[in-house]
Amino acid sequence: MSQQSSEAEMERLKKQLGLVPHPSGYGAFRKMFKGDREVVFTSPTSHDGPRSTATSIYFLLTQPHCVTWHEHLSDEGFYWHAGGKVKVRMLTDGGTLSSVTLGDVVRHEDCMGQSIVPHDTWYCAELQEGAAYALYSAVVTPGE
Repeated sequence: MSQQSSEAEMERLKKQLGLVPHPSGYGAFRKMFKGDREVVFTSPTSHDGPRSTATSIYFLLTQPHCVTWHEHLSDEGFYWHAGGKVKVRMLTDGGTLSSVTLGDVVRHEDCMGQSIVPHDTWYCAELQEGAAYALYSAVVTPGE
């Protein structure tokens, strides 16, 4: 796919899905769901109070951006929809490094259509070589 057609496709996706710039400064997103019930933890956790049951967003990651290393306090699922491959790297408190490549499972045997990052795990995500963008959903449970 040419750079021009990739750019047109990204613009179409932004318009079609109502995506706006992400507060982090990279990519675009749209919040699709926030649970109307709250979860209250009964055992010690990193969260500082009640949380919604879940939140879900569309996220459009574009070159040259990446999702930098950060830690999520909740479990987070990623679900690939379109575009190129995305490598999600995870680092546990114990120092174990692992990765999953999100992408088109029909066209690429090395890809998965979804990946789960467990709570309290550090992770980052980056587009793989040749990918102008990737569209995926992220579901966080419990949510914000």
